Amino acid sequence: MAMNVVILNGVLGKDPELKKSQSGMSILRLSLAVKGNKKDDNGEYKTNWINCIAFQKTADLIADYCTKGSKIGIRGSLETGSYTNAENKTIYTTDVIIQEIEFLTSKKDAQTQQPVQQQQPVFGQQPVQQQFNTAPQGHTQQMSTMHLAPQFGQPQQQQLNEQLPF
Repeated sequence: MAMNVVILNGVLGKDPELKKSQSGMSILRLSLAVKGNKKDDNGEYKTNWINCIAFQKTADLIADYCTKGSKIGIRGSLETGSYTNAENKTIYTTDVIIQEIEFLTSKKDAQTQQPVQQQQPVFGQQPVQQQFNTAPQGHTQQMSTMHLAPQFGQPQQQQLNEQLPF
């Protein structure tokens, strides 16, 4: 039996990007900053940047309630893909397809929060506003990340590390 389950919690590194497909389906991309397990040469934990995608109602909820700095917990699955860029080079992608989300801070809290906290919340242990499970069944047949990947960039890590709460 094969399993493909990812559970993460972290901080949004920038505002989520909501787009609509030609058929009107909501598609959201976000970059989640997750505290790593290893320290760098300065004794600081490395930040891992995880690219995530949400569809339909989940995408709309994230767009409505999350901004840069929001803390969220997600459950989803890994999906890989590839595309050819303008220089005719194959670019490989790995994304987490979000199936469930827990809001660990409100939109208002994320906008006013100062980065003084030293530890991330543990998934499922913080009070949460709501939990949603609205991922579409068989979404990979409807929309492939191969077609989405060139439209979205990864945040500049050095600029965002200074603003993260860990």
